[in-house]
Amino acid sequence: MFLAKKYDGPEVDVWSLGVILYTLVSGSLPFDGSTLRELRERVLRGKYRIPFYMSTDCENLLKKFLVLNPAKRASLETIMKDKWMNQGYVGLVILHLICVVKEYLL
Repeated sequence: MFLAKKYDGPEVDVWSLGVILYTLVSGSLPFDGSTLRELRERVLRGKYRIPFYMSTDCENLLKKFLVLNPAKRASLETIMKDKWMNQGYVGLVILHLICVVKEYLL
């Protein structure tokens, strides 16, 4: 957006989601500056710090979101399949167990 180029819908949305994820996990913004110019420069460099307490899986996910080149940024589909996004998800196993328990109780 800083480069005044055409809006690349999903690609820009993925970047924005990366900024939101970073903020939720770390409690701070990935890019900051005391002036708009400084903020712009930091965003355009794409450099941000990973807090020491952030998991490697979360860091790897952020690296898929916060890629400067929109063409190289991960798709929403790729992100949804990421290990960090699916922690604790057991999906169809739970549904199968629920069906088995229901059959047993009937």
